[in-house]
Amino acid sequence: MPTMTAIWDETVAFMRRESGILLPLWLSTLVIGDAGSRLALQAIQGAGAAGSGGATLGLFAAGLVSAVGQLAVTALVLRKGISVGEALSLAVSRLPKLLIFGVLSLVGALIALVPAVMLLIGSGVDLTSAQPNLPGWAALYFLGFAAFAIWFGIRMITFTPHIVDRNPPLLVAVRDSFSRTKGRVAPILGVGALYMLIAIIVGGVARILFGSLGTVLGSATGLVAVAHVAEALLIGALGGGLTMVATLFIAHLYRAMSTGSSSGT
Repeated sequence: MPTMTAIWDETVAFMRRESGILLPLWLSTLVIGDAGSRLALQAIQGAGAAGSGGATLGLFAAGLVSAVGQLAVTALVLRKGISVGEALSLAVSRLPKLLIFGVLSLVGALIALVPAVMLLIGSGVDLTSAQPNLPGWAALYFLGFAAFAIWFGIRMITFTPHIVDRNPPLLVAVRDSFSRTKGRVAPILGVGALYMLIAIIVGGVARILFGSLGTVLGSATGLVAVAHVAEALLIGALGGGLTMVATLFIAHLYRAMSTGSSSGT
């Protein structure tokens, strides 16, 4: 398999070569999805539990838009010559299987966490506190759970592009992803850690710059809601760009790990 550096070079070359079709996908899905998620989260925080139903629905819808965008971007890499419309159509057809996997993963995580949470509540630990005083066993348990979640995420990194490319049954896609990433956890973890560091730094700077700009615009014009939307779109443009880069890299990583030609249904 090519090195991570070689895969990154292929990703950059693809972005330069296919910028004309990537740009509309970025604007219509990833930017809108990221900005919509931010606005929905703000609405949920401001509305409280009693009035957050609509905002929660908006958050889910924004997540779906972003997911379709990531699937479509992946399709552009794996299906040479495909149009934006065809990529979006393929993305929508693959979305249900991805959602099922996400729900099953969430259920598995809850099954693993609920017993520990119930024991903590039974022992009188205030989990609503900003800094709950966790006993040693609980800290180790949650640390172990986090480590397992990271390891599982790495082993499943080719799951989504495999679904887009071949559309296999869920269990087959999980098995194949484990097979592809065997012995490659360390280099993937290194790339992922570097990406997260860059995303955190860039995201923090963007929130400071665009957040200040939104505050100034809101104060100057009196249109606070418009300023919030503009701020969310600016940060969403950057967040959507980072998501696109990661999606393209993972698609190229999958292609490098795979053998044979792409086929699908």
